[in-house]
Amino acid sequence: DSPVGLWNLGWFTTQVKHNEKQPWAAAVEFYNLMADCCMLADKADDDFYRAEAGVEAAMGLVLGGKPIVGYSVKSGAKVQVLRDFDLTWEACGGSDADGLNMPIGAPTPVAAREAGVKETNRLREKVEPTLLEPGETVIVPHWEVSRVWNFAMKAFSRLEVFDHGQYVYGETIGWEIGEGFLKGKCGPLAPNRYNTCPQVGFKNTRDKGSFPCDFCGTVQSNLQRCARCKKTQYCSRDCQKNAWKTHKRVCVAAN
Repeated sequence: DSPVGLWNLGWFTTQVKHNEKQPWAAAVEFYNLMADCCMLADKADDDFYRAEAGVEAAMGLVLGGKPIVGYSVKSGAKVQVLRDFDLTWEACGGSDADGLNMPIGAPTPVAAREAGVKETNRLREKVEPTLLEPGETVIVPHWEVSRVWNFAMKAFSRLEVFDHGQYVYGETIGWEIGEGFLKGKCGPLAPNRYNTCPQVGFKNTRDKGSFPCDFCGTVQSNLQRCARCKKTQYCSRDCQKNAWKTHKRVCVAAN
């Protein structure tokens, strides 16, 4: 294994239009590859892949790469479950809910048991792990995106000393998604703790990525860039006009 090898595997995983991977499953695989790339880059003291893989891992998290699903159980309590996409009923030996040892966040033991029963039934009935049932929401841990992003930015700052940061920005597809999420434009559930997932997995038409509008946070692939600086991007003329009051202070004409 090497950072560049994992990086290339991660890039291939994003091409769901061509590799026929299920988009959410692809996002999970992509996040795991980029997280491993971060660890190998750290071990090799490679700031370039620390920064690149860190930015991409942050995007993977935003797109549901750590598949935490939130829903309400029968008692009315809200729970969060980390679903293992590789876990099967046969692999866990046909165990009941107590034997699954599934990561569940619940306010009471009763709610945890109810969630465990539901997840056990899903495994027993061979429900596709990527299938969200009515009332279920994919949750993104805000603090974890922040941790990974900060890891990447420390390396990016060291590269900027030699004016090499531009290569990281140019080669990553997740910069705008990670940055947009951390700016709070993706619907917070609780301040600085959790957010809803703005887009579950890579879109089937995806080659280069879908990004959030720099004003309203709407995620789409046909955003229009600022004609002057060529950096910020907006989903509509109205968003660009509304953003200009603050954007004009930092808008510098592109070379």
